[in-house]
This record gives sequence, structure tokens and C-alpha cells, in this order.
Amino acid sequence: MVTMNDQLQFSLSLWAAIIGDRFVEPFILPQCLTGEAYLHLLWVTLPSLLEEVPLVVQIVMWLLHGDAPAYFCITMQRHLDNVLPGRWIRQSGPVA
Repeated sequence: MVTMNDQLQFSLSLWAAIIGDRFVEPFILPQCLTGEAYLHLLWVTLPSLLEEVPLVVQIVMWLLHGDAPAYFCITMQRHLDNVLPGRWIRQSGPVA
């Protein structure tokens, strides 16, 4: 008798957005997400993902964060305060 596993355990983290009637292409995050890697996503990758979103929409967008440790680093919080002043949501952010 051979025992087989029907399901393998795996993990995948991704970033995606729905903005109005638009679905923004998902982006697969690194397996081990650090503050620096997440900052790179926001600073380098996100602008290209949002190219199809009109600028008038981008300038009033809000960013909602979960509780992943990568979102807690001070570098990340300073970046969000500069780029999205008062428009990011997190337990210890400007909007709880």
C-alpha cells in the first residue's frame, strides 16, 4: 500500500488592489517580506502597477496595511508619511 498526500502545503503572499472599477495586476511578494522589500514594492514596483489608474484617482487613494511585521519598520512609516500624508491606515498609523 502506498500513502499519497493529496495536498501539499505551500504559501504565497501577493499584493493586489481594486480601485473603483479597476483591478490592479497582482504582484507576488518575496517569500520573506522585509520592510526594505515592501518599501521597494511601494517605491519602485507600485508606480508601474498603477500606470493605468488615472492620476486624479492616484492622488486621493488610501493605503490599507495589515499587521505583517514588514509594515511596522520606521523606514516604511516615514516613507508613507512623506508620500501619503495622513492617507494610510494601520493600527499605529495616522488612521487606525
